[in-house]
Amino acid sequence: MEASGKPKTASIFPNTIKTMKPVQASTINEIVYLKLEKAIISGQLLPGTRLAAKDLANQMKVSTIPVREALARLEVRGLVAIVPQKGAIVNQQSVESIKELLEIRLILESAAIKKVIPIVSGETINLLIETNKAYEEAWQQSKAAKMLDAAKYFHDCLYRDKHMPNLIRMLNQIWDIINPYYHIMFRSQEGKLHTGVNYHTKIIEGMQEKS
Repeated sequence: MEASGKPKTASIFPNTIKTMKPVQASTINEIVYLKLEKAIISGQLLPGTRLAAKDLANQMKVSTIPVREALARLEVRGLVAIVPQKGAIVNQQSVESIKELLEIRLILESAAIKKVIPIVSGETINLLIETNKAYEEAWQQSKAAKMLDAAKYFHDCLYRDKHMPNLIRMLNQIWDIINPYYHIMFRSQEGKLHTGVNYHTKIIEGMQEKS
């Protein structure tokens, strides 16, 4: 008790005082950014969709400030484009551009796998096998989203035994740009994409033989 007879608040409510943290504006900004990122990458917002900051802000119950900041960040990543007379839209890739990105991804992945093969672990091989099983199960159930999640995780696992941050970053950037088109393709071809299972199996067998 203080001399005045008034209790010290901190001593009576120690847990409350120590655990309460201020809410930061950056938290809202990050949530808005992550929601828009997910909606674009998953194909929920289709390529070419107009992204009006005011409409998006109303939907997410926030001001336009974090929305505009998120759109600017997504533009830098190539997921959003600013088009004259239209404003912000989900970036669209031409057929030629998608082909080029897939070719670049193949080149980078081949380089990454060559570095990984000499040191690939049994744990990674088993993880690839299990992930491919998950892909096949999703194919059998015609679950396009699960198939794509498994496919992406399979490719992530390929490089897990080698520290290559710059290469992985470039591969992830390509995945993000073409991911919406994968979602569209997988949804339209549900039950018809068993070729992915065979492709993954060949990769696993090749790594087992050369490791």
